[in-house]
Amino acid sequence: YHKLCSYGISPERIYSFTEMIIKSAKEVLKSDLVDTRRRCPNPDILFDCTNGLGLGGVEVFSMQLAEELESHGKHAFLVAPQSDKIRNSNSKTKILYTKINATDGFSLQNIKNIMKSVEEKMPCTVITSCMNDFFLAVCILKECYPTRIKIISVVHQGLLASYKEHADVMQYVERYIGVSRDISEGLCLQGIKED
Repeated sequence: YHKLCSYGISPERIYSFTEMIIKSAKEVLKSDLVDTRRRCPNPDILFDCTNGLGLGGVEVFSMQLAEELESHGKHAFLVAPQSDKIRNSNSKTKILYTKINATDGFSLQNIKNIMKSVEEKMPCTVITSCMNDFFLAVCILKECYPTRIKIISVVHQGLLASYKEHADVMQYVERYIGVSRDISEGLCLQGIKED
C-alpha cells in the first residue's frame, strides 16, 4: 500500500486482495441475488458456525448468546453446515443449515450457498468469528445491500496477519470486538478505530 502511494497512486484507487474479491464478486454474483425485501421489525441475528458445531469455545459462546437473545424475544440462528449434527440435543438454539463443503474453502459454490441462506434472513445482523467463506459472503452481501445487513466481527486471533485481514474489510464491519485488550490494541494499530 505505502509503496503504491509513493508512486503517486491515490489511496482511493488501491484495493486489497480481499476488497478486490468482494467488489468483483458483487458484479459476478449479482444475477444470483434475489432480495426478497422481507419486512421484519425484529431483524434476525445470525452467528457464524460454518466451521461446524463442535464443542469449541466459539461455538459454545455463540450457542449461549443465541439462547440468551432468544429468551429476550430476539430471533437468533446459528449458521452451520448441512452435514453437521448438533452435539447438544438439549439446545433450544435454532440452526440455519447451509450447504458448505468444508474441504473446499473459499469456493464460489460455498460463497453462493452462504449468500443465499443469509439473503433469505435479511434484514439481519451477522456475528462472525474468523475470516472464512461466511465472512467473505456477508461482505459481498453488504456491498450489494449496504442497509440490509450489519456485520459484527469478534476477533479471537492475536496475530498481525489477522489484524491486517480485518483492516482490509473494515468498511463493511459495523463493530469489532477484540476478545482481549492486546487484540483490541492490535486492531487499532491497523487503523480500526476504538469506540
